[in-house]
Amino acid sequence: MSRWRGLLFALAFALAPLPGMAADWAVLKEDSEIAIKAVSPDVTVEGIFRDFDAEISFDPKSAEGRIRVQVPIASLALGSSMNTARAQEEAWFHAERWPQAVFIAQRFEQVEGGEYLADGMLTIRGRSKPLELPFSLELENGRAMVRSTAFIHRRDFGLGTASPMEDDAVARQVTVSIRLAAERR
Repeated sequence: MSRWRGLLFALAFALAPLPGMAADWAVLKEDSEIAIKAVSPDVTVEGIFRDFDAEISFDPKSAEGRIRVQVPIASLALGSSMNTARAQEEAWFHAERWPQAVFIAQRFEQVEGGEYLADGMLTIRGRSKPLELPFSLELENGRAMVRSTAFIHRRDFGLGTASPMEDDAVARQVTVSIRLAAERR
């Protein structure tokens, strides 16, 4: 499942206002991060998306709202400049043709306490897949902190499948870790 985009969106969506009233949230990018990690016996690939935009409206009491997260693929930084450049190429993200990944969610479920599940759609490389994004939400003094870890399968989005050698070397499951801070508008 492609969860890294979903994580971003669910996290952004989880930022909530007054009880029973959906509110808009502004993401605090300096306190937020979207990271990826793929581990295989031969290769560990880690990276961070240095930029993203999120439109968030969410009420934690009713678990209602909408979230849209857009992540510019060109903002991905991997461990080396060579790996970063390779990730932008046609065999992987093909950033020139598909410059952003997008996650949109409009259905949420409160699992328990500050734990939620966002049911959305993640689009990478023009391929859209459903994504259930689990996230925790902490609220304090008009600020929200969302944390999520999800797993996506890169092959679902055609990432790295053009070269059998690269496809075999890099783990197919990618861990997406999201930390999203926001404040109510």
